[in-house]
Amino acid sequence: LDFNDLEHLALKVLSHEKLAEEYRQRFSYVFVDEYQDSNQVQEAIINLVKKDDNLFMVGDVKQSIYRFRLADPTLFMEKYDSFSDDAREMDRRIFLRNNFRSTVNILEAVNFVFRNVMSKSFGEIEYDDDAALYPGKDCGEGITPEKAELLIIDQQDMAEDTEMPEEIEELNQIQLEAFAVAARIKELLKSKIYDEGTGSYRDVTYKDIVILLRTNKNWIEVFTEVLTAEGIPSYADVNSGYLNAVEISMFLNLLKVIDNPRQDIELISVLRSPVFQFSIEEMASIRLNSSEKYFYTALVSYREEGELKQKIAEFLEDLQKWQRMARYLPLEELIWQLMLDTGYLYYVTAMPGGTQRMANIRLLFSRAKNFEASTMHGLFNFLRFMEKIAASQADIGTAKTLGENDNVVRMMSIHKSKGLEFPVVILSGLGKQFNLSDTRDNILLHKDLGLGPRFVDTGLRTYSSTILRNTIREKIKFENLSEEMRILYVATTRAKEKLIITGSVKGIEKAVKKWSKTVAPYNLAQAKCGLDWFGTVLIRHQDGEALREKSDGEWGENDIWPDKSSWHIKIIHKNSIKLDLQKNANKKEQ
Repeated sequence: LDFNDLEHLALKVLSHEKLAEEYRQRFSYVFVDEYQDSNQVQEAIINLVKKDDNLFMVGDVKQSIYRFRLADPTLFMEKYDSFSDDAREMDRRIFLRNNFRSTVNILEAVNFVFRNVMSKSFGEIEYDDDAALYPGKDCGEGITPEKAELLIIDQQDMAEDTEMPEEIEELNQIQLEAFAVAARIKELLKSKIYDEGTGSYRDVTYKDIVILLRTNKNWIEVFTEVLTAEGIPSYADVNSGYLNAVEISMFLNLLKVIDNPRQDIELISVLRSPVFQFSIEEMASIRLNSSEKYFYTALVSYREEGELKQKIAEFLEDLQKWQRMARYLPLEELIWQLMLDTGYLYYVTAMPGGTQRMANIRLLFSRAKNFEASTMHGLFNFLRFMEKIAASQADIGTAKTLGENDNVVRMMSIHKSKGLEFPVVILSGLGKQFNLSDTRDNILLHKDLGLGPRFVDTGLRTYSSTILRNTIREKIKFENLSEEMRILYVATTRAKEKLIITGSVKGIEKAVKKWSKTVAPYNLAQAKCGLDWFGTVLIRHQDGEALREKSDGEWGENDIWPDKSSWHIKIIHKNSIKLDLQKNANKKEQ
């Protein structure tokens, strides 16, 4: 039975105990997989169809990451704590400790981190010997497991007087991390990895690598753009990013200008594009030459003689020609003619990731053709249609030129990676702050504690929080942070041969000062991002010297924890990314 059948069954048997008993007799055994993700409704259904001796459940509460779907890990923990290890007992728990996916060092690295951050008081489960991971496969004779890596990108410059190129100054947190990841991928391609199938080492390929992200929003688009610019083929199965693609947004701006040139932002975008190549100085000269409200009217009224006037005249002539064509040509023919007149196809193909960009343009042409075949027609209606898509934040996926089975670097969310495995895992975005917005609502709701509204004083026209609301807020925060910890556990256990963790901070000295505090549940609960947990633990690891060097405190032998795991910890400064970019630019020029 699927879930819908079971739900229908539950509604029936809830009202009649005799009927419930008849249904129970139909099932010899009831097996429940991924039990840690069950919710109260599913639990009620399971209890209605099971007998006293025919229910079997499998799960790992450390991988319970679906609280947003109302998954309740306490259901698992109640049984985990109450069931016996005695084989003669009816309610018996059996530990499946061996991990047959990852190499020894990855397991030891994961154990070291989570043994020190995950507990009953913070994490909802004690990471003890029963919860730890143990190797279930032999790595092969003479095989040296790869070290786990932690790469920290410092967004601040090494020195305040360091001169930075303008493009580096504009790079935000996501872009900086994406460039650092791209550089590490290029290094990986020069290395070898152990292949279980052949029992020997082979070269690392793109398809061995996956980039896991806590959230796809914004991150996937930026990572895709950076990897494409660096010549690294990638694949992300997401339904967004199409309207924000440079080649699409610029061409849509051209269509908008043809429809109505009195749109300054779109017109300036078109003039500045490689199609017409107006410089910033030329644009400023046009604007200063006229006090007209619209940039288009300032363009038309430009009086000064010279090369710029001729350039403007050629643009206006093209624009008038395209406006005439838009009146009688079908939309797809208009777009195709624009491609030919501007040479846009050649320009797009020559850009980094030209194959993908060309596919996006062809997809635009195909969508315009389908739109023209509908009841709506014309350029104006097509542009309104695209604006509605953008306004609804629905977006549409980019054209698929590569599949997940091709030789590409795959990108996906941690939730989507659950149950999968990859030779090389790059877990990125650990510097991104946790989303705790649901603790700031006016009325908080908790399944056990109930409603927690603010107190509103209508006389004074003020409101304030209440003891109940504060209690519920802290409970929700605790549960959310525990889930974030489990999400990181799931991500780190996807790796088979190599685990690389990346995150960015705004000043490594400031971050290290925070990480130097004691590893106590209260301090762990003050973490703003996943990197805070890794930093707090790894600064005390025997391989954490790179972090301890940034600390202004003294570290004694008792402050450093020996462990069987091996880590490579590296701090990447913003201006070192600048040097990598300059080297790549020089290579391309040569």
